[in-house]
Amino acid sequence: MTLTVFINVLGLKIIQISSPIALKLLEALRPLFDNEHSQLQQLSMLLFREVMEATERSKSLKPHVYLSLVPFYFNWHNENQRVAEASRRALFGAARFLKWRDLEHLVTMEQPWRFPECLLEKDRSRVGQYVRQALPFLESPEEPLRKLAIKFLGIAARSMKQEQPELQLICQALQDITDDSPAVSNLAQETLHIIRAVRRTSFFPFW
Repeated sequence: MTLTVFINVLGLKIIQISSPIALKLLEALRPLFDNEHSQLQQLSMLLFREVMEATERSKSLKPHVYLSLVPFYFNWHNENQRVAEASRRALFGAARFLKWRDLEHLVTMEQPWRFPECLLEKDRSRVGQYVRQALPFLESPEEPLRKLAIKFLGIAARSMKQEQPELQLICQALQDITDDSPAVSNLAQETLHIIRAVRRTSFFPFW
């Protein structure tokens, strides 16, 4: 109910939120994106977008917006269509907030398959951070999200340096997928094979 009230008030576009207040709201909302209650997921992402639109761009807010991108991307594929649509709208708002026109364009054009390469190419400094955010989706109850996580991690591996600890995390996580469905297990093993093979070459023949 509280989230709904906030959304309705900010939706009127008659107030602007100061950066300190916006920061507290974004900090409180981000953990809710993967809540087990779909309505809470949906409302938290919609409010996140409203907060971004009601706040002047500030460097203090950008870290939270960056950390929202991966959850928005995965929930864009959520089986619950309301959650998926809220995620898409929030991702568009985040891209606009960050002034990432190419990311904004692919959301507008409904091209989610381009997101991982677009994100990881544009923001290489946070690849490790994005990997850690994607890893929990390997345990999602939704098979499409588990497969999506495998593909995301495989794409991330090609932009990582050999010494990055997250590279080992990826390999270990994929190695541990043994009791999933054949489609998921096979995809994990194929991805792991490619990652290990390209460590010995400078070319990454992915997907």
